Amino acid sequence: MVKMTSRAASPLGIFVCGESGRMGSRVAELARRDPRFRLAGGLDKGGKLPPAFGKADAAIDFSTPEASLVFAAEAARASKPIVVGTTDGNVYAVATS
Repeated sequence: MVKMTSRAASPLGIFVCGESGRMGSRVAELARRDPRFRLAGGLDKGGKLPPAFGKADAAIDFSTPEASLVFAAEAARASKPIVVGTTDGNVYAVATS
């Protein structure tokens, strides 16, 4: 567990891609319970990220390889960091096909 260095620090806002999946729903649940985080929103399928994404500090993706590419591109356009935890296939193979 990481300790916050300042009591006045605001919670890290996260946006969960693949929110209804097993891992995405778990990440969202843990974020709701932990005061260090704020769940800014979530999305299940690929496509343009909703306005709630703009309120996030970062995204966590547990969707599909195809959707991960869309989410990563949208995150790059918005200059938001994204952690991709997609395990259902090979994102590189999807990107290069």
